[in-house]
Order: sequence, then structure tokens, then C-alpha cells
Amino acid sequence: MIEMDDGTFETATRLGPDIIRVTGSYPGDADDGYIVDLARGLYTLVYLDIYDGSPDPSSRATYSFADPAAEMPAPEPDSTVTLDVIGLDSGGIFTETQTYSFGPAYDLDIGGCSYAAIDVEVVYGDLVNEVEVYTLLTDLSFSVLTAYDDEFGQDAYRPVRIFLP
Repeated sequence: MIEMDDGTFETATRLGPDIIRVTGSYPGDADDGYIVDLARGLYTLVYLDIYDGSPDPSSRATYSFADPAAEMPAPEPDSTVTLDVIGLDSGGIFTETQTYSFGPAYDLDIGGCSYAAIDVEVVYGDLVNEVEVYTLLTDLSFSVLTAYDDEFGQDAYRPVRIFLP
């Protein structure tokens, strides 16, 4: 489990050798949150909101990549990966190109412990004014959203504690 500086908690569960499920809960209301399934700890396969403890089917979005999770590009520092995606959400079927720009590897201190990390900027399709930044914790094989930037401004988040079983 990881705690972000805004009070969000995320719990990662391995669904298979290359797929992680992250379940998040928002500060002040453990019954509201989200579920996201990630290939290689980074590439979104499924996203779903949770309200009052129940999944909201209208929020479900699924993403299909050309390769199975095990064959998707491994995150490499100082590289860029562009992937074509077919998606399905409440608006129907869509296609988009996702671009992942990996920064340099570094050590990130979280709660007094050091973790190997890579920051990843993600641009979805033509939304060049909308950028998500994830910190991929390579030791733990999953990522957390650490910034979101669009025409309305930027939100930034920082992991502050990790609880390991």
C-alpha cells in the first residue's frame, strides 16, 4: 500500500506475472476511489471508478494494445515508446496513440526508504495540452500518478509512505 501526500491510498495486487491491479481510495472517503489494471506496472488496461463502495460501470474504460502484457515494451530510462491503442468506454470504441517518455533512472526516498524510480510523461492521442506524469517504482513494478498538467493548470502528488506486507 502506498500513501500519497493528498491522502489517497493505493493498494497494488498482482493479477499475473505482468499485470498489477491498483485499487485507490480518496482522502476522507474510503468508499470512493478507483481500480486500474496495469500491464508492466504502467500501461493502463482497465480503469473503473468506485462510488459508495460499488463499481460504476459507466466509468469503465478498457484499452487493448497490439501485444500481450508480457511482450509490451519494458520501461527503459531515457527512451520513448509510442503505442497504438483501441479502447472502449461509455462513448463507444475509439483509437488513440499513446506516447510514453521515460526520464532518467534515479533513487526516490519515500518514508526514509530508497526506491529505484523512473518518471514517465504520457500523452494520449491528440491531447498534447494534457500530460500525465507517473513515477514508476521499478523495484515494486508499479507506477503512481505524480502530476497532471492541462490548460487549467497542474496538480502534483508525492508518495509519502509505503506499507509492505
